[in-house]
Amino acid sequence: MMLVLSTISFGQQANPTQTFTKQDYLEKSKRQKTTAWVLVGGGVILEISGAIAYQHGNAGILLMGAGFLSQAISVPFFIFAGINKKKSKMASLSFKLENIPDIRPTAISFRSNPEILLKLNL
Repeated sequence: MMLVLSTISFGQQANPTQTFTKQDYLEKSKRQKTTAWVLVGGGVILEISGAIAYQHGNAGILLMGAGFLSQAISVPFFIFAGINKKKSKMASLSFKLENIPDIRPTAISFRSNPEILLKLNL
């Protein structure tokens, strides 16, 4: 009896996938863009302070290098922020009736269950 009931169990997904909503992609894009701007601003500050420090000694070269590196690291954040913003615009919702098993003491039947689907065109 346990084997029969376990074959028709529907409590967990067979292929679990993480789905994101439009709002999730927009929030992720906003966080990435904020991170990118912080890196760019920090890089500019490091470059300016490095240029000033270079006039008084060679230690400014390290600050300028860190500034350039910070700005270079910000580029992928800008790119991924744009990609996530595009993904948020491509999200769509739809409605579907799914047949699920209805277990009763006398018989097993199927009944329709309404579903709302989020489709992402990747």
